[in-house]
Amino acid sequence: LGQNVRYGSSLREIDLSWMSLRSDAGLAIIKEMGHNRSLRRINFSWNGLDDACAEAVAQVIFESAVDPSLEHDEDNPGIHTLDLSHNRFKQRGAMCISLAFQHLGGRESPLRVLDLSGNPLGE
Repeated sequence: LGQNVRYGSSLREIDLSWMSLRSDAGLAIIKEMGHNRSLRRINFSWNGLDDACAEAVAQVIFESAVDPSLEHDEDNPGIHTLDLSHNRFKQRGAMCISLAFQHLGGRESPLRVLDLSGNPLGE
């Protein structure tokens, strides 16, 4: 699935909710999604993704904004909606994602909607 996410040039939206994905599978998919410039929406809700996956998401957010080879344009605006609700992200994972945005140094991320609801962020 990870390779399909990376090279699926016609993919605009992926719904992986309720797929019982855990860390290993989530990491494989997340690492590839940043390379696909056609993706607009990804739904990972109601899985078992953990803080390691949150760190990978943070890296994708950062790299998609700073890597010149991943420049976005009108035809390929990048991932603008990412649903990570109801997983196993804790405070550490949320902090990683927050820091990714803080370290963009004025660059703009294509991400407009990030849903972390239903995660145990206070733990």
